[in-house]
Amino acid sequence: MFLADHPEVPFSYAVSLYQDAQGGAPDGDDAFAYWEDLNEPEFPVTSSIDQDIRQVLGNVGLGLPTAANVVVSPEMEILAIEGGHGSDEWAFEIILEHLSAQD
Repeated sequence: MFLADHPEVPFSYAVSLYQDAQGGAPDGDDAFAYWEDLNEPEFPVTSSIDQDIRQVLGNVGLGLPTAANVVVSPEMEILAIEGGHGSDEWAFEIILEHLSAQD
């Protein structure tokens, strides 16, 4: 596991929904349902009610509905965006490369 292998890395997860199941603006109930679907993880699941997150990400080329997995630096710089669910191994390499470049 990444965190066990790299305890020095400031790392955490968060989920922000930018649409509900019908493609509209999500609300707190949508975030709670998604959190439950993820088996009630320890990280937060929020809703971007006014869909601001879409403005930040811009056109990332992902078909909707889908999940956008975003790697954000401690300085709030978007380092990478991938679509869909599944393994996040691709992100760990990007995180380590960013930290190495900071040294």
